[in-house]
Amino acid sequence: MASSNLGILRCPLEERPRALEILYQGLERRVRAALVAEALEDSRAGRVDLSGLWIARKPGWTTAEKLVGAILTQSLAGRAAAVWPPQATASPWNRAEVAEALVRGALAGLRDSGVAIAQAVLDVDADPRGAVDLARGGMPRVTDLVYMRRDSAPPPP
Repeated sequence: MASSNLGILRCPLEERPRALEILYQGLERRVRAALVAEALEDSRAGRVDLSGLWIARKPGWTTAEKLVGAILTQSLAGRAAAVWPPQATASPWNRAEVAEALVRGALAGLRDSGVAIAQAVLDVDADPRGAVDLARGGMPRVTDLVYMRRDSAPPPP
């Protein structure tokens, strides 16, 4: 597997800007830059916790080049965590391996920190690779979440 030479670790503070750029890579450049700046400012102000940001590093590259992927997790109450699909910058033929390694590494780190339940909720319109990446990394699909609603103006019988 190509990912065997990857290092998966919690993202150091100095690498957060590049990791966030990877997470938002599918967005238009100006929007991506604004979101990265906002996330970093919110983190500095204590409004957002980026301690659950994980990165994949390819060894032997310069600091700016060695980041080949990122994944975001968020601690929740009750020894639980939310996990977002990984993003990888790697070439198409090893993108899936980088994504899988990110999920496996983040899950192992969460488990080591006492997390008992990790969950991901994906929008039906999300890139289908996200669900595949999560499943390959150890988070299989277990159910569909269906939102039901009813107009509340007339009360139910």
